[in-house]
Amino acid sequence: MASRTSLVSTRESGSHEMSAPAMMASRSSQSQSDARMFDNASNISIRDTQLVNVGGDYVTYQLGNFFDTPMDKLRRKAVLEATHESSTVAYAPRCKAGTRKTILGEMVGWISGTNRSSLCVRQRMLWLSGPAGGGKTCIQRELVDRCEELGILAASYFFSTRLARLDESAPFVATIALQLCSSIPDIQSLVVAEIEHDPGIFDKPLEYQLERLICHPLTLLNRWSMRRPWKFSLDSRWYRIVRPRNPNMKVIIVDGIDECKNPQEQVRIIRLFASAIEKRRLPFRVAIAGRPEYEIRSAFDDKGIKSMVRRIRLEDHGCDADIEDYLIDSLFDIRTKHPSSSNLPLDWPSRDQIKLVATKASGQFIYASTFLTFINNPRRDLREMFALAINFPISPGESMVNPFLTLDALYTVIMESTDVDPSLLKQLVHGLMVMSSAKPTSTSLLDKFYCLNGGTTHTVFCDLHSIIDVPPHKSRAMHFHHKSLQDYLQSPVRSGRFHQPLVETHQEILRLCAYHLLGWSSLDHAKRRSGVVFDYASDVWVAHVVYLLENDPEALLAIDELDLASLPETNLKYVCLEKSTWSDEMAHINFCVEDKLKLRAAFHETVCSRKETCYPLCHALLRTCDIVHSFEKLGLNPGLFHCDGKYGNPYRSLTGRMKGLRRIDELLSVPQTEWESVLEPQLHVRLSIHESIPS
Repeated sequence: MASRTSLVSTRESGSHEMSAPAMMASRSSQSQSDARMFDNASNISIRDTQLVNVGGDYVTYQLGNFFDTPMDKLRRKAVLEATHESSTVAYAPRCKAGTRKTILGEMVGWISGTNRSSLCVRQRMLWLSGPAGGGKTCIQRELVDRCEELGILAASYFFSTRLARLDESAPFVATIALQLCSSIPDIQSLVVAEIEHDPGIFDKPLEYQLERLICHPLTLLNRWSMRRPWKFSLDSRWYRIVRPRNPNMKVIIVDGIDECKNPQEQVRIIRLFASAIEKRRLPFRVAIAGRPEYEIRSAFDDKGIKSMVRRIRLEDHGCDADIEDYLIDSLFDIRTKHPSSSNLPLDWPSRDQIKLVATKASGQFIYASTFLTFINNPRRDLREMFALAINFPISPGESMVNPFLTLDALYTVIMESTDVDPSLLKQLVHGLMVMSSAKPTSTSLLDKFYCLNGGTTHTVFCDLHSIIDVPPHKSRAMHFHHKSLQDYLQSPVRSGRFHQPLVETHQEILRLCAYHLLGWSSLDHAKRRSGVVFDYASDVWVAHVVYLLENDPEALLAIDELDLASLPETNLKYVCLEKSTWSDEMAHINFCVEDKLKLRAAFHETVCSRKETCYPLCHALLRTCDIVHSFEKLGLNPGLFHCDGKYGNPYRSLTGRMKGLRRIDELLSVPQTEWESVLEPQLHVRLSIHESIPS
């Protein structure tokens, strides 16, 4: 029988029967029939078909997109949902009109090249960094709109963990290349040629894809196109002469690079652009937004990249006023559309209530947005929902609805992303929260206070820069970016395994205060020095005792009573030796006598009243305050402790300090039954500086 060839469309109905021998034979002869199917054919374009090759007794079925055009392949490898033209872009949050003016103005100025200094010309990459929930994506979407208006948008890519494939790097280059085919039409034929030349290009490394699909076509276009502003080679002297004075380069905008799930891929993408720009292969500006996570910070701080990057820190641009305006407009819309709007007071919510929400947001647009989403419920009382959200308790009941689920999920994801010991992470985060409320707390202070190796806190917090401000210098103070993080950490329901009761944190810190002050006191006199750890323990231990006394006296009494009693005594010795100015008046100020007397009264009433005798801490507080009240009368001349112009040389100061400490030890060791007699003026043996210090 003569050979026959037929094409049967998949859209046709009906069945096709084939004998078992023919089916078995078709497998063995498939490669031969494939080769003969379109021998000597040309200019064939077949799509969405089922091919049936019949030759003699052999039948071969071929299913698939075997005749895609190169652009079809490119579209299939790209992810349109990651671009500014995605189907979900209409629902994406945007900047409210009139907000973010300063930061957008700075970014547009960078794009348009209004500053022509050599540094700004070299800075072809921009990094918009900022805390989690600060509104970086909204700003990037607004920047996309501005670039479209100016006709300089080349492409965009929005990484996201919320949609499939948007947290992967594999489709990144293909998606950018597809958009360039639209924004720079002349490049399409060159991209098509590259795909035709190498059909497997999409299975190769991103570096190769960027070079072949973007950089190489642009280079050819720079040389050949007579319709482009970059028609001369970017490296040529002639181009530098004739180019416009302020050329508006096209811009590639990348958002959420921290949401690319592999940190190594985040770094890879940054280096891709930096390398292409440095080699003059990419005539674009690139604006990247992302949280300041460790890998991203390290990539942008790389010696070869840092000089070409303009960094804009979101936290440097206050947005409280923008958040307040956003709340006012949104609340007006919500109350207008609410079924009970006619029954709401005209002045609700008050300006003070709105300011309170803005303060709680502390620059965090996601907080304000989550707050508004929660109260915008037409089936619930608007004022009740507002009150619940603004006064949401730290420990809500099981039946209470959490207004901040979205925010909590964000914090949980960030905390879980750290690859460190969870117990150490919890200890340091809660320690920072409590300690920084009393004194500025640096990484160096946390390391030393918790008896850790230097640099441990920097290491533990390296992935938390989006929620904690961690300065690079070890002596600069850290702080939480947002007040809402503190609320999250204090709530066991919201933070789960990252929660630690405040009582436990204060108890641990108080134990360490006693440990450090006792350690200082036991040192050889010549080795005693002031330091941030001793300063903190000396200045703040009272606050921790007060907290435990007011919230859980049993937790306070669980600490060794001798350690507690040592606190006021070692505190007195420390301030005597380490505070630079002494007199009766300064003794009161340095030792904070009034605070300790209030503490003693509260402790005595709350704790000592339960038993017949006072606790050692009660006696120690009273004794040290008595000593400070009668500082000079008890033989503690200021000159014993500090050397100044009036009182001689360092030897004299050292001798005096030793004499003064011995006198304090004598006074502290006087039995309680004899203490009243020691305080009598006629029993004092005053030590003058000239009598006690040898010349």
